[in-house]
Amino acid sequence: MSAFMKQEGVSREDLSRLVAGEKSAAVANPRASYGVKLSPSEVNGAEPISLPLRRYDKADYAEAGIVVVLASEKWIKKNRKDAVFVDGVAWRSSTPWYEGGSTEVARYAKDAFVTAMKQAGLKGPSSIDFFEADDTYSYKLVQHLLSMGFSKAGALRMAKQGRVNPSGGSLGVGYLIEATGLHRILECVLQLRGEGGRNQVRRAGRGAVLSWRGNPTATGAAAVLSR
Repeated sequence: MSAFMKQEGVSREDLSRLVAGEKSAAVANPRASYGVKLSPSEVNGAEPISLPLRRYDKADYAEAGIVVVLASEKWIKKNRKDAVFVDGVAWRSSTPWYEGGSTEVARYAKDAFVTAMKQAGLKGPSSIDFFEADDTYSYKLVQHLLSMGFSKAGALRMAKQGRVNPSGGSLGVGYLIEATGLHRILECVLQLRGEGGRNQVRRAGRGAVLSWRGNPTATGAAAVLSR
Protein backbone atom coordinates (compact mmCIF):
# COMPACT_ATOMS: atom_id res chain seq x y z
CA MET A 1 0.00 0.00 0.00
CA SER A 2 2.80 2.42 0.90
CA ALA A 3 4.69 1.67 -2.31
CA PHE A 4 1.58 2.08 -4.44
CA MET A 5 0.54 5.37 -2.84
CA LYS A 6 4.03 6.82 -3.24
CA GLN A 7 4.44 5.76 -6.86
CA GLU A 8 1.00 6.86 -8.06
CA GLY A 9 0.61 9.95 -5.90
CA VAL A 10 -2.48 8.62 -4.14
CA SER A 11 -3.07 10.47 -0.86
CA ARG A 12 -4.62 9.35 2.39
CA GLU A 13 -7.44 11.82 1.68
CA ASP A 14 -8.10 10.23 -1.74
CA LEU A 15 -8.58 6.83 -0.13
CA SER A 16 -10.64 8.16 2.76
CA ARG A 17 -13.09 9.82 0.35
CA LEU A 18 -13.41 6.54 -1.55
CA VAL A 19 -14.06 4.56 1.62
CA ALA A 20 -16.62 7.09 2.90
CA GLY A 21 -18.39 7.00 -0.47
CA GLU A 22 -18.63 3.22 -0.58
CA LYS A 23 -19.78 2.93 3.02
CA SER A 24 -22.46 5.53 2.30
CA ALA A 25 -23.63 3.73 -0.86
CA ALA A 26 -23.94 0.50 1.13
CA VAL A 27 -26.51 2.11 3.46
CA ALA A 28 -29.03 1.91 0.60
CA ASN A 29 -28.10 -1.67 -0.38
CA PRO A 30 -30.25 -4.30 1.37
CA ARG A 31 -27.51 -6.90 0.79
CA ALA A 32 -24.85 -4.84 2.61
CA SER A 33 -23.67 -5.55 6.14
CA TYR A 34 -21.38 -2.57 6.74
CA GLY A 35 -23.16 0.49 5.39
CA VAL A 36 -22.58 3.58 7.53
CA LYS A 37 -22.35 7.32 7.09
CA LEU A 38 -18.73 8.32 7.69
CA SER A 39 -16.81 11.48 6.93
CA PRO A 40 -13.36 11.25 5.29
CA SER A 41 -11.87 12.62 8.50
CA GLU A 42 -13.43 9.77 10.49
CA VAL A 43 -11.86 7.28 8.07
CA ASN A 44 -8.55 9.10 8.43
CA GLY A 45 -8.71 8.91 12.20
CA ALA A 46 -9.70 5.24 12.54
CA GLU A 47 -7.38 2.96 14.45
CA PRO A 48 -4.43 1.61 12.47
CA ILE A 49 -4.11 -2.03 11.41
CA SER A 50 -0.64 -1.66 9.91
CA LEU A 51 0.02 1.87 8.72
CA PRO A 52 -0.95 3.26 6.30
CA LEU A 53 -3.77 0.65 6.45
CA ARG A 54 -6.50 1.66 8.89
CA ARG A 55 -9.65 -0.02 10.15
CA TYR A 56 -11.99 1.12 7.38
CA ASP A 57 -9.47 0.40 4.60
CA LYS A 58 -10.04 -3.35 4.99
CA ALA A 59 -13.29 -5.13 4.15
CA ASP A 60 -14.81 -7.06 7.06
CA TYR A 61 -16.07 -10.61 6.58
CA ALA A 62 -19.68 -11.43 5.70
CA GLU A 63 -21.64 -14.53 4.68
CA ALA A 64 -23.61 -14.89 1.46
CA GLY A 65 -25.07 -17.37 -0.96
CA ILE A 66 -25.17 -16.48 -4.66
CA VAL A 67 -26.49 -18.51 -7.59
CA VAL A 68 -25.60 -17.74 -11.21
CA VAL A 69 -27.57 -19.42 -14.00
CA LEU A 70 -25.99 -19.62 -17.46
CA ALA A 71 -27.94 -20.51 -20.60
CA SER A 72 -27.44 -20.46 -24.35
CA GLU A 73 -28.12 -17.25 -26.22
CA LYS A 74 -30.74 -19.02 -28.32
CA TRP A 75 -32.69 -20.17 -25.25
CA ILE A 76 -32.36 -16.78 -23.53
CA LYS A 77 -33.73 -14.81 -26.48
CA LYS A 78 -36.73 -17.12 -26.61
CA ASN A 79 -37.50 -17.41 -22.91
CA ARG A 80 -36.10 -14.46 -20.92
CA LYS A 81 -36.57 -10.76 -21.60
CA ASP A 82 -34.48 -9.71 -18.57
CA ALA A 83 -31.37 -11.70 -19.51
CA VAL A 84 -27.89 -10.21 -19.18
CA PHE A 85 -25.25 -11.22 -21.71
CA VAL A 86 -21.63 -12.17 -21.00
CA ASP A 87 -19.67 -10.36 -23.71
CA GLY A 88 -16.22 -11.26 -22.43
CA VAL A 89 -14.56 -13.06 -19.53
CA ALA A 90 -10.95 -13.80 -18.61
CA TRP A 91 -8.79 -15.03 -15.73
CA ARG A 92 -5.13 -14.08 -15.47
CA SER A 93 -2.17 -14.30 -13.09
CA SER A 94 0.75 -11.89 -12.84
CA THR A 95 3.03 -14.52 -11.30
CA PRO A 96 2.43 -18.07 -10.01
CA TRP A 97 3.00 -16.73 -6.47
CA TYR A 98 2.98 -13.41 -4.68
CA GLU A 99 6.74 -13.10 -4.15
CA GLY A 100 8.58 -11.48 -7.02
CA GLY A 101 5.56 -9.64 -8.41
CA SER A 102 5.17 -5.87 -8.43
CA THR A 103 3.46 -4.37 -5.40
CA GLU A 104 2.64 -1.19 -7.29
CA VAL A 105 0.83 -2.55 -10.36
CA ALA A 106 -1.91 -5.20 -10.65
CA ARG A 107 -0.77 -6.87 -13.88
CA TYR A 108 -3.37 -9.62 -13.51
CA ALA A 109 -6.12 -6.98 -13.53
CA LYS A 110 -4.77 -5.33 -16.67
CA ASP A 111 -4.32 -8.59 -18.57
CA ALA A 112 -7.73 -10.00 -17.58
CA PHE A 113 -9.56 -6.76 -18.38
CA VAL A 114 -7.85 -6.25 -21.74
CA THR A 115 -8.69 -9.84 -22.75
CA ALA A 116 -12.34 -9.56 -21.68
CA MET A 117 -12.69 -6.25 -23.49
CA LYS A 118 -11.16 -7.70 -26.65
CA GLN A 119 -13.68 -10.55 -26.58
CA ALA A 120 -16.43 -7.94 -26.23
CA GLY A 121 -15.06 -5.95 -29.16
CA LEU A 122 -14.34 -2.91 -26.96
CA LYS A 123 -11.35 -0.75 -26.13
CA GLY A 124 -10.66 1.29 -23.03
CA PRO A 125 -12.65 1.86 -19.84
CA SER A 126 -14.64 4.70 -21.43
CA SER A 127 -16.71 2.00 -23.18
CA ILE A 128 -18.06 0.85 -19.80
CA ASP A 129 -20.93 2.59 -17.97
CA PHE A 130 -20.06 1.36 -14.48
CA PHE A 131 -17.63 -0.94 -12.69
CA GLU A 132 -17.85 -3.44 -9.85
CA ALA A 133 -14.16 -3.75 -8.97
CA ASP A 134 -12.41 -5.53 -6.11
CA ASP A 135 -11.89 -3.33 -3.06
CA THR A 136 -10.83 -5.85 -0.44
CA TYR A 137 -8.50 -3.03 0.61
CA SER A 138 -9.17 0.60 -0.27
CA TYR A 139 -5.91 1.09 -2.16
CA LYS A 140 -6.52 -2.06 -4.23
CA LEU A 141 -9.64 -0.46 -5.70
CA VAL A 142 -7.59 2.45 -7.05
CA GLN A 143 -4.82 0.09 -8.16
CA HIS A 144 -7.32 -2.05 -10.07
CA LEU A 145 -8.91 0.96 -11.78
CA LEU A 146 -5.51 2.32 -12.83
CA SER A 147 -4.52 -1.13 -14.10
CA MET A 148 -7.66 -1.19 -16.25
CA GLY A 149 -6.61 2.02 -17.98
CA PHE A 150 -7.96 4.89 -15.88
CA SER A 151 -5.87 7.86 -14.89
CA LYS A 152 -5.87 8.60 -11.17
CA ALA A 153 -8.10 11.64 -11.72
CA GLY A 154 -10.43 9.62 -13.96
CA ALA A 155 -10.72 6.80 -11.42
CA LEU A 156 -11.52 9.17 -8.57
CA ARG A 157 -14.02 11.05 -10.73
CA MET A 158 -15.86 7.84 -11.70
CA ALA A 159 -16.03 6.85 -8.05
CA LYS A 160 -17.39 10.27 -7.07
CA GLN A 161 -20.08 9.92 -9.75
CA GLY A 162 -21.20 6.63 -8.20
CA ARG A 163 -20.12 4.57 -11.22
CA VAL A 164 -17.54 2.53 -9.31
CA ASN A 165 -19.00 -0.03 -6.90
CA PRO A 166 -22.49 1.50 -6.70
CA SER A 167 -23.32 -1.48 -4.47
CA GLY A 168 -20.90 -0.29 -1.79
CA GLY A 169 -18.30 -2.88 -2.78
CA SER A 170 -16.72 -5.27 -0.32
CA LEU A 171 -15.96 -2.38 2.02
CA GLY A 172 -19.68 -1.74 2.36
CA VAL A 173 -21.27 -5.13 1.67
CA GLY A 174 -18.61 -7.32 3.27
CA TYR A 175 -15.79 -9.59 2.17
CA LEU A 176 -17.33 -12.83 0.89
CA ILE A 177 -14.05 -14.74 0.32
CA GLU A 178 -14.64 -17.17 -2.58
CA ALA A 179 -18.05 -15.63 -3.34
CA THR A 180 -16.60 -12.14 -3.84
CA GLY A 181 -16.47 -12.46 -7.63
CA LEU A 182 -20.03 -13.77 -7.78
CA HIS A 183 -21.17 -10.85 -5.66
CA ARG A 184 -19.68 -8.51 -8.25
CA ILE A 185 -21.57 -10.37 -10.99
CA LEU A 186 -24.82 -10.19 -9.01
CA GLU A 187 -24.59 -6.44 -8.46
CA CYS A 188 -23.72 -5.89 -12.11
CA VAL A 189 -26.70 -7.96 -13.28
CA LEU A 190 -29.08 -6.03 -11.01
CA GLN A 191 -27.80 -2.72 -12.37
CA LEU A 192 -28.18 -3.84 -15.97
CA ARG A 193 -31.75 -5.00 -15.28
CA GLY A 194 -32.58 -1.65 -13.70
CA GLU A 195 -33.04 -3.33 -10.32
CA GLY A 196 -30.36 -1.38 -8.44
CA GLY A 197 -32.92 0.37 -6.25
CA ARG A 198 -31.64 3.54 -4.61
CA ASN A 199 -28.17 2.72 -5.95
CA GLN A 200 -29.26 2.45 -9.59
CA VAL A 201 -26.80 3.92 -12.09
CA ARG A 202 -28.35 5.98 -14.88
CA ARG A 203 -27.96 4.63 -18.41
CA ALA A 204 -26.39 1.39 -17.20
CA GLY A 205 -26.16 -0.52 -20.45
CA ARG A 206 -22.76 -2.15 -20.04
CA GLY A 207 -20.87 -3.07 -16.88
CA ALA A 208 -17.47 -4.52 -16.06
CA VAL A 209 -16.56 -6.77 -13.17
CA LEU A 210 -13.09 -7.29 -11.72
CA SER A 211 -12.32 -9.71 -8.92
CA TRP A 212 -9.01 -10.39 -7.17
CA ARG A 213 -8.12 -13.76 -5.71
CA GLY A 214 -6.74 -12.01 -2.63
CA ASN A 215 -3.51 -12.18 -0.65
CA PRO A 216 -1.14 -13.87 -1.03
CA THR A 217 -1.90 -14.26 -4.75
CA ALA A 218 -1.45 -12.09 -7.84
CA THR A 219 -4.38 -13.46 -9.81
CA GLY A 220 -7.88 -12.32 -10.71
CA ALA A 221 -10.72 -12.32 -13.24
CA ALA A 222 -12.63 -9.79 -15.33
CA ALA A 223 -15.96 -9.91 -17.13
CA VAL A 224 -17.90 -7.56 -19.38
CA LEU A 225 -21.71 -7.77 -19.21
CA SER A 226 -24.47 -6.02 -21.13
CA ARG A 227 -28.23 -5.97 -21.84
